[in-house]
Amino acid sequence: MLVVPVTDKSGWRNPPYLTLALIIINCLVFFLLQGDESARMEQAMEFYRSSGLARIEAPLYEAYLRARKEDEKLHEFRKDLKLYGPEAAYWSIAADHEFSRRLLGNRIITPDHKIYSAWRRKRDQLQAMIDEVVSYRYGHIPSRPSIITPFTYMFLHGSTMHLVGNMVFLWLLGSILELVCNRSAFLAAYLATGYLSALFFSLFYLDSAVPLVGASGAIAGLMGAFTVIYGTGKVKVFYSLGFYFGYARVYALLLLPFWIGRELYQLFFGGPSNVAFVGHIGGLVTGAGLGAVQLKLRGAVEAKEDGEEGEKQRSAAMFEEAMARMADLDHDSARPIFIRILEQDPGNLTVLEQLYKIDRNTPASHEFGKTAARLLDRLCRKEHFSRMLETYRDYCARRGPALPGELYVRIGRQLIANGELDEGVRIANLVLKNHPNLPGAPGLLLRLGRAFQDNGEEAKAGRCMEALLRRYPDSPEAKVAQPAESA
Repeated sequence: MLVVPVTDKSGWRNPPYLTLALIIINCLVFFLLQGDESARMEQAMEFYRSSGLARIEAPLYEAYLRARKEDEKLHEFRKDLKLYGPEAAYWSIAADHEFSRRLLGNRIITPDHKIYSAWRRKRDQLQAMIDEVVSYRYGHIPSRPSIITPFTYMFLHGSTMHLVGNMVFLWLLGSILELVCNRSAFLAAYLATGYLSALFFSLFYLDSAVPLVGASGAIAGLMGAFTVIYGTGKVKVFYSLGFYFGYARVYALLLLPFWIGRELYQLFFGGPSNVAFVGHIGGLVTGAGLGAVQLKLRGAVEAKEDGEEGEKQRSAAMFEEAMARMADLDHDSARPIFIRILEQDPGNLTVLEQLYKIDRNTPASHEFGKTAARLLDRLCRKEHFSRMLETYRDYCARRGPALPGELYVRIGRQLIANGELDEGVRIANLVLKNHPNLPGAPGLLLRLGRAFQDNGEEAKAGRCMEALLRRYPDSPEAKVAQPAESA
């Protein structure tokens, strides 16, 4: 039975950038770095067949199974040899953690055997060929502990269908959580749960020589976090019973035991499989733990009906809460709420102005410059000119960090268009000094010169046109200004 949460909130107005980036990275890694994996592995298996390693190791593995009286396993091994050929011996040995550990540890073929030197040389050569396969180099192999592979494995996949399935689930979960959590917290949770999922898997398969690959551990982490963050709120889910499917609204927290139970059932009763169910369980549990941290820091997410109206209601409730904290002069706790609203509605002018009021108390901070830039960019419109001018003057008086050069050009255009020519001159001088190569710089000088001409201030107009012709002689604006300069 398949049960996954769905949402209608994602859209191009506020797309889940990090989720899209993760999907793109996974696809690029698979198609660009893993494209020749099959060919490299086939070369390794051809060497295993032709070098005589299979003829040496297969009988030893049979003897090992007979000695342990594992008749059923022995029967399956012989059957695989007939069906798939000598390379089946390699995969069966690799999957048998105990035998593989004893074999590679020189406890099956010991150094005093006559064939040891030749076998060891060929085995090392085979291992070198396999290490050239991306999945074996960067996949997580519990028997070869590493602090790097629990991170890299989550960007690798075993097949196109493996990739597609994981990316669909990543989109479904990521497009929800990224928009209700802080984006940096979302990314940290994704990477952390993927990492911890690999370590959890290793606890149960310490001797495994088969690489663990795939994003499903990290995605399971998102699933676990989702259930706790939404808590007792009802969420919309898609379910499929194979022959029947539909949508329903359920309490989010009930999904956690359901998903864990499903993985446990598959692990113990689902039959032979190369799916890392233990890793999924580890991801679900660690994700739920990180969701609890998120819950403590930021509170539960209220699961209302999806859609624009529900989003407006959530934003309005958060805004009221933030304003109440502002009234109590509790700016430190109000600021994160305003940030959350802007994640949902980046152009919310009222919220930007409130955030500016908070950040202006620390004028030297990076946050003040960033907030001021967002607000001024939003105010650079004719209908907001008076508010833009007031904000800009306040920002300059507080000596905040430098704004982006393109924003200075836009502000300058608004100042000139509204007759604030002295302010326009200061902006133009700032642009020429600090951002002379901006594409908008020549146009700013031309606008300023023409504004002075319209005011009858020919001397100032002439200085503007002279600066334009001297600094940007090949620009289209200089060609426009040339007749006026020579008249």
